[in-house]
Amino acid sequence: MSSDPDTFVKGHPAPIRDILEELRKVIRKNMPDATEIVYHDALGYTLTSGSRGRILYVAPMAEYVNLGFMFGGHLDDPEKLLEGKGARMRHIKVRSVEEARNPALAKLVKAAAEDGPTSLAKLNEQLKRRSRS
Repeated sequence: MSSDPDTFVKGHPAPIRDILEELRKVIRKNMPDATEIVYHDALGYTLTSGSRGRILYVAPMAEYVNLGFMFGGHLDDPEKLLEGKGARMRHIKVRSVEEARNPALAKLVKAAAEDGPTSLAKLNEQLKRRSRS
């Protein structure tokens, strides 16, 4: 897979590529300071340099695209879009361009962007404490 996000997206079949492109628009609008990277066969969105600062990921699957929230476990989700039971991560299975345009999804992306620096700082502090133990 390519490390260039545009080339990565173009390498997928039309229905998945269309969803990827729509999600990229939503993320760029609601997380304008993010850097887009390709990481482990997915698009990653980071507020720092490198993959450790990822806040979101967009992972193409065979029949849908996963929009993942690295710190989604505590985001307010009144529409109940987020899936997952882990302590930290959540995702949304986006099956169409129309689903990608859901305003509730955009609100979650914006909330993740606003929360990201705080959650990343907390995670980094936890990792530092563990490494000193």
